[in-house]
Amino acid sequence: MKYKSFFIKIILSLLIIIPVTVLASIPIESDASFTTDIKDKVELIEALAGAVKLSGYRCDSISGANSFVWSRGYTLTCNNFSYQYKIEDKGGKMLITVD
Repeated sequence: MKYKSFFIKIILSLLIIIPVTVLASIPIESDASFTTDIKDKVELIEALAGAVKLSGYRCDSISGANSFVWSRGYTLTCNNFSYQYKIEDKGGKMLITVD
């Protein structure tokens, strides 16, 4: 699980460039669903949502998130499960796509 530590460092480094108002304005929904490996990592979840918003996509509330099993990355679901994004490590760079 060495790669997850690397990926978490990349995501958390975004906290430096993402305005606090962007992160503070993304609530986690009461019925949100998270995998056990990230459910207690609120900073990571907020950083993922902030990265999605910074990329120009919509994420007004966080519906859920899970980590990839076989590769480096996360899936983030927003707006009452309306939008799903993949945040992947591709060659050391973060790639955000709409699923």
